Amino acid sequence: MKFQKREYKLINKDTGQSVTLSDDPQSAIGGLYPAPKNWDNAQKTLKRSDKTFGVYTELSNNLEFTKKGAEFLKNAYEAK
Repeated sequence: MKFQKREYKLINKDTGQSVTLSDDPQSAIGGLYPAPKNWDNAQKTLKRSDKTFGVYTELSNNLEFTKKGAEFLKNAYEAK
């Protein structure tokens, strides 16, 4: 499964802060907030939520966050 464009929005539910990550190196976001590594190696499964009935993608392998994505996750973890 290959997607042309990927964006990730990380949200800290405790503070309301968020950061958007993109794999598009041409976009302003992509240069500063790169998407996680290992996306292409992950096994993806489409799942339906029993609560919202929406569809989401479940990833079976670990993603590696870098730069602002890693910093955002680290700060959210340390604030707990």
